[in-house]
Amino acid sequence: MAGLGLKGYRFSIGWSRVTPTGSAPANETGLAFYERIVDGLLEHGITPFITLNQWDLPQTLEESGGWSSPATIDAFTEYAVAVVERLGDRVLHSSTHNEPW
Repeated sequence: MAGLGLKGYRFSIGWSRVTPTGSAPANETGLAFYERIVDGLLEHGITPFITLNQWDLPQTLEESGGWSSPATIDAFTEYAVAVVERLGDRVLHSSTHNEPW
């Protein structure tokens, strides 16, 4: 990407990778994966732009009613907090949902 002269890169954080069961605790391996991506981008002068939800709802949440369930909203909040706590000092641009319309 750096060789192409890209200045920014948008990618999605896999909710299921960060909290596989849909709720805390966060998966350290999943967070470390995204941390390596962000750090690699920044080392090459590429600004990371993240999307928190690319419609990959953890299976347990889907089976419990998906987005119609208030528990999913609470779980999304936990997930978002985990990502921001880990990457928020380096990722300045984010969106909650891909193509929310």
